[in-house]
Amino acid sequence: MTVTMAEARPTPAATEIPGPRGRPLVGNVPAYEKDRIRFLEKNHERYGDFFRFDAGSVVVRDPDAIHDCHVRTNTDFVSEEAIISDAPLSNAQTGPWMQARRPAWKALRPQSCLPYGAEITEAFATTVHRTGGRPFDPLRVFTDYTSAVLTRICLGEESPRVVDAVEQRFQAFMVLMNRSWQRPRWLPDRALSRAREADRTLNTLLRERLERVTEPGPDLASMLMTADLGMKTAGGFLKGTLLAGYGVPAVSLTWIAHALATDPQLAERVATEARAASDLPAAYGAGSLPLAEAVVKEVLRLYPPTWLMGRRVLCPTELGGRRLTPGETVLFSPYLVQRDPRWWGERADRLDPDRWLADTNGGALHRHAYIPYSGGTRVCIGSALGNALLVLCTAHLAAHHHVAPDPAAAVHPHFGTMLTPRGLRLSCRPRRSA
Repeated sequence: MTVTMAEARPTPAATEIPGPRGRPLVGNVPAYEKDRIRFLEKNHERYGDFFRFDAGSVVVRDPDAIHDCHVRTNTDFVSEEAIISDAPLSNAQTGPWMQARRPAWKALRPQSCLPYGAEITEAFATTVHRTGGRPFDPLRVFTDYTSAVLTRICLGEESPRVVDAVEQRFQAFMVLMNRSWQRPRWLPDRALSRAREADRTLNTLLRERLERVTEPGPDLASMLMTADLGMKTAGGFLKGTLLAGYGVPAVSLTWIAHALATDPQLAERVATEARAASDLPAAYGAGSLPLAEAVVKEVLRLYPPTWLMGRRVLCPTELGGRRLTPGETVLFSPYLVQRDPRWWGERADRLDPDRWLADTNGGALHRHAYIPYSGGTRVCIGSALGNALLVLCTAHLAAHHHVAPDPAAAVHPHFGTMLTPRGLRLSCRPRRSA
């Protein structure tokens, strides 16, 4: 049964949004930085599914309102404003961006991802083999792997320079995105200058690649350029896809490896399923890896890498009967929604892949309570490719390796720009019968 909350569409009797007052001058920033997720949980407990963080930010936990925000993105809301842009808040780029999504969907749809299965699996096998059974930092190793393989798929060629430029651009922006407040534009900001320089370098490299496209091809770069989108739109979309593929899949894969390492029985079940398949990519395409897929879905439910998302308010509007003004930010946490007992039951915090085997919706009591890839018109364009990569890597890892945590490592979730397992170290020993 699916239950819903009050309608999230605008209502005539809009209400004001309460929230913690905070301290003079610094507001709620110190309390939030002390424990980010607990701050959000505590204030949702006190104020409900809507609370005001500050004069310009509202935090929402109502799945209907979040879905409504997704649906109205590009009209009443826009994706978070580019942090290095001086342009005023606008949806002027919505048309070109949505136009670019059409060929991108063709390049990254599920059936288009299957031919890359062997490449994904073989590169991952090589990556894990190189660890030699020794303890290693999985986030670092998996980041190098996912960035290289996804760059190859998107560009249609190997490009270490682009991989390096994506990393530099990503890391430079993490410094800015980790700030709980943004400096006024007129203040000198060395971190912002470094981020802009990294952005220019990446733009130049991608432009050089796109200029070499002369005919249609299966890679994303070729499909974008042959769709007559123009260099600016094609380059911007390609850059966004590469940046999304740099961190998120690696973080997800790290949490998956952690799940296999800390639950040997689950790892054995996945291994049994995977080893029954003579060809993992073919098995995935045929839907014959249901447990591996369930593990991926459940890990994304409990540990969504993008644990905090947002939209900017474009025009005077309402959300869930609450008034919003242009320029405000609406924030929502997939982490909190996907662990809410109202929608996921009393064992919402427990890793239980079987919930996805019993029900395609994971047993959720709300149809909008699962949003690891965002939603609406701005749903993650690379979700199909990312899912294929995660399922194949999960199956291969369980089938060919015993994954074990470092007993000396103290692991805890870190709510930075992404949700990462801080302190995690693993070892992957080959199975004797693999």
